[in-house]
Amino acid sequence: MPGQVALRGLADELGLDVDWLDPTTRTALAMSRADVLLCPSWTVSNGDQEGTPTVICEAGASGLAIISTRHAGIPEQIDDGRSGLLSDERDAPLEGRFPYDCFKSCTHLITTSYHGSFGLPVCITRCGNLFGPGDLNRNRIVPGRIGSALRGETPVIRSEGSFVRDDLTLAEEMGRAHIVRQALNFSNDKPLDVLSMVALALGACGKAGMGLDTRGEASNELQMQFLSSNKAQRLLAGWAPRFGLDEGLRA
Repeated sequence: MPGQVALRGLADELGLDVDWLDPTTRTALAMSRADVLLCPSWTVSNGDQEGTPTVICEAGASGLAIISTRHAGIPEQIDDGRSGLLSDERDAPLEGRFPYDCFKSCTHLITTSYHGSFGLPVCITRCGNLFGPGDLNRNRIVPGRIGSALRGETPVIRSEGSFVRDDLTLAEEMGRAHIVRQALNFSNDKPLDVLSMVALALGACGKAGMGLDTRGEASNELQMQFLSSNKAQRLLAGWAPRFGLDEGLRA
């Protein structure tokens, strides 16, 4: 079964007692031995969605409780809180295990402590890579690579250019998020690999087609790291980014 080695390793790391069924086990038999179906789905980097997974329909017919995500047609099959539980896409708890993650977790804990101790209304926002006026960090793709191009220097790419990220202009309005003790993701929901983002940035400053110095030196970075604004759209009356990437870069 694809990915089972990694899943077994994770189960061992978390100390979980998992009954690993043979992949040839019939679906009806497997569901008769289960208590719940865990089937999260999310939108992938190119925007594709899964639709309604057949296994969710099968689990519903078997009477299994289902835990899944608010994705495509899944909410039409699950009565949240009755026949199952639904979570927003990529709504992961802030439980850091590595230094960068722990930094984010600490920010969350400190913020929510002010709500618990002083009743202060709080909302934790997590954004894609922000860019726009006032950003002087030249290590970022924007404004760093644009600055290099405008000076006539070859823009340097630390990685080989395949890392996928999402970017959001500072001109966006996040809305008045009167959501107490909630963490909301804000993103354009259109992640791009580094080379594609650089191409957009160079095009916006009139340097389309300029050569790049791609070094492939980046290490210890996640291949894909981007957010879903599904929860923010649901709780903030249909929030959506006002600017596309190209428009934001030219602003």
